[in-house]
Amino acid sequence: MNSYNENLHLAIVNSLQSLDIEEQDLNSQVNAAMFTLYHAEGATIVAEQNLAAATDANNAVALTAQATEMEAETTIGLEYTQSIGFTEMLTRYANADPASLQQLFYHAYAVAKKNYTLAEKANSTTVKQLNMAKATSILHRLNLNSFNLVWRQPMQQR
Repeated sequence: MNSYNENLHLAIVNSLQSLDIEEQDLNSQVNAAMFTLYHAEGATIVAEQNLAAATDANNAVALTAQATEMEAETTIGLEYTQSIGFTEMLTRYANADPASLQQLFYHAYAVAKKNYTLAEKANSTTVKQLNMAKATSILHRLNLNSFNLVWRQPMQQR
């Protein structure tokens, strides 16, 4: 009977060892599944963080673009207003407004034209006076030369 007990004992030991190996294998599979789950959860967390960072960056870019667009619209509006004011200042005719640059240009042109005409008249008068002075000077020289010729002749010839 000893052999029956030994066989039974051996069968129970083998069965327990087999169960222990299966349990260790299952524990290894559970640990591997836990590590896989841990890494998958970590990857999910990292992906969620990356998504949040990308969303924040996208929102920042959108806000920057919106702010830039608003600034550009404001700048365009200001430039438009200033260009209208400048155009009005250049071309204003109402009541001969002295602030109109066009009126100032017309006035400056009229004054310059008048001054040019006066300068031409003054130049013409000066040229005439200079010509008269030259003619008078030539006449005086001729008179002086003829006077010198008369006085240099001997007294007998006179």
